[in-house]
Amino acid sequence: MQLVKRIDGEKVIGVQIADRITTFSRNFTTLDRSFSFSVEGKGIYKFVLTDMLPGTWQVMKEGKVFLPAVMVRSDDGILYFEGLAGNYSLRR
Repeated sequence: MQLVKRIDGEKVIGVQIADRITTFSRNFTTLDRSFSFSVEGKGIYKFVLTDMLPGTWQVMKEGKVFLPAVMVRSDDGILYFEGLAGNYSLRR
């Protein structure tokens, strides 16, 4: 049985199932500004962040640059990456 964990951020809400993390905009609008969330556990996770404004985003982990430039395409508004548990923040 897989445990499902809820992810709560000020601007995002999501789920953590096994090694998969998915987030959505909390208010159903496009995420166009900085936001953050936390993930608990061990191992490498596959992140799928939805409702993102197309363009280049920077992923920070524990206050340090984790991915300096990740492109969100205009046709899906999704940002993909892999990483360990921790505190993440994203900014444009």
